[in-house]
Amino acid sequence: NGETVQQAYAVKDYIEYLDAHASEYSASAVSLVRAIADYGHYVQLFLSSVNGWTLGTDYAAMMEDPYTGSYTVSTVRSEAADNYRMTAETTGAFKAPGMSLVLDSETAIRIFLAHEDGSKLKDEDVTVTVTPATGVAWDAQTQLQKAQKGNRVMVEIKGVKAAWLAEKFTITATEYDTDNTQTNTVCALSYIDRLLGSEAYANNTAAQNAVCALYYYAMAAKAYNE
Repeated sequence: NGETVQQAYAVKDYIEYLDAHASEYSASAVSLVRAIADYGHYVQLFLSSVNGWTLGTDYAAMMEDPYTGSYTVSTVRSEAADNYRMTAETTGAFKAPGMSLVLDSETAIRIFLAHEDGSKLKDEDVTVTVTPATGVAWDAQTQLQKAQKGNRVMVEIKGVKAAWLAEKFTITATEYDTDNTQTNTVCALSYIDRLLGSEAYANNTAAQNAVCALYYYAMAAKAYNE
């Protein structure tokens, strides 16, 4: 009748509702929602430290009291290394790839390709193909991005859903008119192995908690989908 209904709603509201009605839902659903809460809490703390946010001013705090008060970092690191470590097969002049993970409004995997000798690798000279895991309905035309980053070429897999965090993508890069090729097998959880094994983050509790929360969120999403 030309009228409008408006209601403010947050992920936090959903979490609190389901937690209060946990007996009405499956154990896997409850575990997933609690893992979302922990992920939101710890990743928000990490991103606020990186980006200079003031929680409560720039953004509302996700969850003041997470369900998981601490993580056993060594356990997560071992699981990530054994099951999700990135692998690379190289022919020619490519060096071992770099990696980062975007954890903002969407999750994206970034791979950085480079020459071993440090010479410039040009975006226009690199052909990239991506093969997703079976069952991942991923659109290369819109979700595969390639860009020049200094002497490196960045390949980005955008729009990684919760159900895909543990799913592996195969990225093949070929440099035009050379024998330089590299095939990388990687998933979002490969970043956990990278970060927890890095000396740069050895004393960064916020970063370690963030990737541990990401790991358990991914495991909960996997269990729920299965």
